[in-house]
Amino acid sequence: MSIKPFIPRDGDKFYVIRTDVLFNYGESHFHDSDVFDSDNFKIGNCFESESDVKAALEYLKVAAELRRLSAESGEFENPWDGDRTHFFLSYSFEKGGIFVDFTWDECHGDIYFSSREAAKNAAEKIGTERLIKYWFGIPHVLEVKEGEPNG
Repeated sequence: MSIKPFIPRDGDKFYVIRTDVLFNYGESHFHDSDVFDSDNFKIGNCFESESDVKAALEYLKVAAELRRLSAESGEFENPWDGDRTHFFLSYSFEKGGIFVDFTWDECHGDIYFSSREAAKNAAEKIGTERLIKYWFGIPHVLEVKEGEPNG
């Protein structure tokens, strides 16, 4: 996800992801002395614009879906021992899309699946556009593809 970090100053308008009513977002004004505001800032839950907070919320939803689908695939019963293969989704500019890759070494931030088929199914369930826009954080790729002539 490519959202510019926002460091609010006292009195600045900011947006925050809220979970107290519905999984949604709200607008507020930042106050250094407010525990709610400072705690949200500490965990990166302060956004400068409505579009930034919406993108962050969608990123969290996609990540949660990927983790659930990973668990359903049995990935958490597939130990990291250097011998077992783990599969993950990747984006290639050269190939022009999302593909399934594999590894024996865990990388920070990736969500893994127990099989190539499980990773493909996850990509299909979540959708290419949502993955490109929110998981990989490269929405400009969609604009290019939409502008290309149909061959």
